Amino acid sequence: MPDQQKTNEIVIPHDLVPLYKLMNQLNGNPESILEAMREIFPHIQTRDLVGKTRKYSITRPRHIAFFALRALGQTLQLIGDKFGQRNHATVLYGVTRIENEI
Repeated sequence: MPDQQKTNEIVIPHDLVPLYKLMNQLNGNPESILEAMREIFPHIQTRDLVGKTRKYSITRPRHIAFFALRALGQTLQLIGDKFGQRNHATVLYGVTRIENEI
């Protein structure tokens, strides 16, 4: 696992490390998470994150954003509403995918 960083005895995938650092500064609202995702993944536009595309290069950051918002206490329904009116089950799937990597 060369592209992972070990932090506090937990192995965190490399693209989640900047998010963990930013989560301490964020207030948990979707707009701040979207802004943070643009910093971490500069090739991503906000319209991509809230859009309908299913490309891995877009869905991975979207799932990370779902995970971050859920970790900060947002409901699945609220997260889905902010990301293109997605169903709560879709959000849960994305959160679970990221949780399984940690």
